Amino acid sequence: MRILIIEDEVTLSKTLSDGLKEFGYQNDVAGNIKDAEYYLGIRNYDLVLLDWMLPDGNGIDMIAKLKSKAPKTAVIVLSARDDRNSEIEALKAGADDYVRKPFDFEVLTTRIEAKLRFGGSNIIEIDDLIINPEEEKIIYEGAEIELK
Repeated sequence: MRILIIEDEVTLSKTLSDGLKEFGYQNDVAGNIKDAEYYLGIRNYDLVLLDWMLPDGNGIDMIAKLKSKAPKTAVIVLSARDDRNSEIEALKAGADDYVRKPFDFEVLTTRIEAKLRFGGSNIIEIDDLIINPEEEKIIYEGAEIELK
């Protein structure tokens, strides 16, 4: 399972990345929207951990774009905003879950497991080979292989 961490706080993103690797999750880290869009353009993710406030914009605004490209990708918003309205706004924007900072890592990983249990993608990635049964595509070394 592959997770994209979109978090600008370096210490937190490193802690998340290292901790998720210990649980067997492959992950990439983006510190801003621009880098996140790059990763989303080249890889498929089963889940995205998305910070609300990023240096180049609002993470919530990314959800609709992300869901239009990959509707089965689960999104968990991580935010220091602890008010009820922010949580409602994130969920209405398409987030699958909302976790307030600071959070307990074990609770977060349990939520991740729950989201992946009820969704996730069927995409298979092995080195330079990507097999996407939903879109009936095979991509090898960045080039799509025509299926007959």
